[in-house]
Amino acid sequence: MDFAKITNEYYSKWLGITPELMYKNGVIFIESPERDKQQLGYSCVFDVYTYVASNLIIISYSKRVSVQIEEVRKKIVAGMATKEVTSIMKNIFNKEVKSSIKFCYENSLNKIHSTMAVKLIESDYPKYLQFFMTENPNANVDGWLEEYFNDICKSGLAFGIFEDGKLVSVTDAPAVPYTEDKIQEIGINTLSEYRRKGYAKLVTLGCIKSIIENGKCPLWSCNTNNISSEKLAYSVGFRKLADVLTISI
Repeated sequence: MDFAKITNEYYSKWLGITPELMYKNGVIFIESPERDKQQLGYSCVFDVYTYVASNLIIISYSKRVSVQIEEVRKKIVAGMATKEVTSIMKNIFNKEVKSSIKFCYENSLNKIHSTMAVKLIESDYPKYLQFFMTENPNANVDGWLEEYFNDICKSGLAFGIFEDGKLVSVTDAPAVPYTEDKIQEIGINTLSEYRRKGYAKLVTLGCIKSIIENGKCPLWSCNTNNISSEKLAYSVGFRKLADVLTISI
């Protein structure tokens, strides 16, 4: 499976460009109808979606911000660092610029060895519910959580670690808005008192193995300041693909 090709195709859809542009160098501006859509799994529209890789900057924007983009064009140059791009965007738009890191998987299936992680099944729901309520004590789970858990179990995406019979670390399956038949993003959570024991890595490896065996490409993304998630991504076989900066007006 060509993980890099599939991952680049996925982000090309986010940007509203043809996939071959993901392999260019320089600065590309694209006014895209994708910037007018609130995508599955996200709470807002991204009026500006900026992809910053080593030799490539792609700025996908809505017509609503055309005036500001003309100012951006004057200041953004090829090879500019993410921090510089962020500063320019913040000054011109006078809005919060959210930053995330996007990764590309690069290991082969035979490099994933068996782990202590257990593939969860529907009958594990009571323990999953206890896990979820420990992390989210004020959440209203009526009518959705059990259905969600059953769905990820059926998809083979729920992996967990138990300690003394208690579920302490578990993967989930965030929704992806494009190419969901080819891509699966991975979510991971571990109870605070059980962190730094390697559990997150074990369950993530189990989930990655299942995703690949099901003919899909693993996907990983995290906020720029989530150092633990970034380190975990590298440890399980991902490499950094790009930084993504978003602005919602």
